[in-house]
Amino acid sequence: MQNGNGKGKSESAAVRGVTELEVAEHLREPSDALERMREQLRKRWTAALSLGNYEAAFGLSEQFQDVELLLPPERTCDSHHGMASVALHLLGRHNDASKRAQQFLSAAVSERRARPTAFSLELQAATLATVARISWLQGFPERAREEAGRALELGERSKHDLAHCCALTLAAIPIAWWNGNYGEARAFVEQLSEKPVLGTLWCSTGAAYRAAVDSSSHSALGWGQERAPLTDSIPMQEILATLHPHLITEELLARSRTPGSGWASCEIIRAHGEITVARLGAEGFDEAEYAFLHAMNRARLQGARSWRLRAATSLARLWLLRGQFEDARVLLGRLTDEYTEGFDTADVNAAGKLLAEARSRHRGER
Repeated sequence: MQNGNGKGKSESAAVRGVTELEVAEHLREPSDALERMREQLRKRWTAALSLGNYEAAFGLSEQFQDVELLLPPERTCDSHHGMASVALHLLGRHNDASKRAQQFLSAAVSERRARPTAFSLELQAATLATVARISWLQGFPERAREEAGRALELGERSKHDLAHCCALTLAAIPIAWWNGNYGEARAFVEQLSEKPVLGTLWCSTGAAYRAAVDSSSHSALGWGQERAPLTDSIPMQEILATLHPHLITEELLARSRTPGSGWASCEIIRAHGEITVARLGAEGFDEAEYAFLHAMNRARLQGARSWRLRAATSLARLWLLRGQFEDARVLLGRLTDEYTEGFDTADVNAAGKLLAEARSRHRGER
């Protein structure tokens, strides 16, 4: 495995891009040689994502575009936009990711007459999943569920197992869980486990998800206990960590504290604050408060309203324990007012109940 910073000799070899010299050498080569170069870039992009090197993955998507420009138009499909959208989302640059996703999906619709390749179908599913996750992060859980459904429809319609697994793995399961639809999430996990093709970036083992959603495994792990990750894929480790704090490893926490660590860092930092309170009680309040504030600020910078609401709820709960009823009331009142949908989801419900408690205790104090 690579270290927490995603660096090392093996990674450098796996994710390095195509140099200008290599491109120049192929300028006068047949298009088949450019196809081979494009395939190399696809593999390096996939490796970079799996290792958590999202900046490198984004750079490789741009190089993919440079190679596609040398190919006849009928042999390209703007895949670089889809590749870039996935990498940008994982970096936490959700608005940029949305723009690139729409460019790719629009091109995919216009070129539907041609028989799509396996990679194109997987990338379409991954891009639709990215769009769904961004909607959820930006505070639109109902829209996110619908968009995850469209990703599933693509996999079912195309009868392509990897595309379907990609939709389940990257969107349907986590969004259902984040919304508090735990039965639906478990049903999707069963679908994933029944698929005959597993083990790629888009289709991680059903066993990893099964362990993540199994409440008995959570209680067995214990707070702060050392554990091995359920998967070697960094993006999958990040998804699993957002399902339950018991699945946060020390390496993942250290990675989340580094600048530019990506989309899940806000939630991992917040969850660690909750672990601190559970383990240390009042002695951990100051450390937890810093974690919640840090998570809120990072979520604000990313435009991740849903992570920000979770962090604010954790912070307000801590303030109630300290007797800061007015601070908790103002904070939650401001953030819950921003929501226009998803009022029956787990996070909005939890924030609403805590807001009602803060208002009641604030009135009782006066």
